[in-house]
Amino acid sequence: MHKQIYGAHFGIADITGLNRNVLIELGAITSLNKPFIMFRKLEDTLPLPFDIAGYQCYPYTVSNGSIVTYNAADTATRVPLSQIINTFILEELKRNSAFNDAKEWFGE
Repeated sequence: MHKQIYGAHFGIADITGLNRNVLIELGAITSLNKPFIMFRKLEDTLPLPFDIAGYQCYPYTVSNGSIVTYNAADTATRVPLSQIINTFILEELKRNSAFNDAKEWFGE
């Protein structure tokens, strides 16, 4: 797990239910200062642990086989998943020279 996280440019975490494995992986991502996007099902009301409570977390639901995402600060406002991803790429990843210099990977 550490090797793959170390080699990744970013992370995407679904923290629904506060799965311990996901929280450990998220801790590894944050300890390496890797950018990440955090998602959580809208109906999940478990309190967030203090160490991730300050990060932006996008609520989502699944409706008719599609993911419906919401503004992280306003769960009444729908935001297309593609907009969240594109904003993340433009605001987080495009500032990272290693990401910009990366070549397409075709597997090992």
